[in-house]
Amino acid sequence: MKKSNEKKSFNVASIKFYELSEVLEKALHEDNKHMYPLQEGVTLTIFENDNGDYGSLNIFGVSINIRIVEGSKGTFLSLPSYKGKEGYKNLVTIYDKGLLDLIKALLAELY
Repeated sequence: MKKSNEKKSFNVASIKFYELSEVLEKALHEDNKHMYPLQEGVTLTIFENDNGDYGSLNIFGVSINIRIVEGSKGTFLSLPSYKGKEGYKNLVTIYDKGLLDLIKALLAELY
């Protein structure tokens, strides 16, 4: 099979995420597990734990482990990273501003 040098991409800017009120309305709760659908195919699951909350961000079947961190500048979502010679490096980065804004609004509402 001949490889194509043509780069294929898609525009994520066209993806519409739910409003915060819709996310909270559609949320599912079981004991210490809370599932928040952010958009069709995108779910944030949070597990409550005495040592800090953690969970996963599932994006169309790809699951990313996360931690909820309450820092000096507020609560934020900690994505996988590793410590290198020059400090911590992210293994995962979310570039979609709509998704980031929705996650920030949800965390502000919950914490």
